[in-house]
Amino acid sequence: MAQAETKKVEWSAEQKQTFLGLLQEFMGLVDESVQEWEATQESLAPKAPKSACHALQNKLNTFLEKWGYVCVVSVGLETAR
Repeated sequence: MAQAETKKVEWSAEQKQTFLGLLQEFMGLVDESVQEWEATQESLAPKAPKSACHALQNKLNTFLEKWGYVCVVSVGLETAR
């Protein structure tokens, strides 16, 4: 099977900063979920609030849509929908 040609995406400095900010927001969500889980251990694995996952997913998808990409944010065992 032939491999699809991958186009290199060139980002401006502002786009790079925006994306890094979104990654930092994601890592903050993960860190917060892990800290809460370590304190309570009420479930098998850390779970982030669905509302926070959806909000971040919407921000990422707004950013990525100009390149034709979408993402799904999922922290823990449950998948984001």
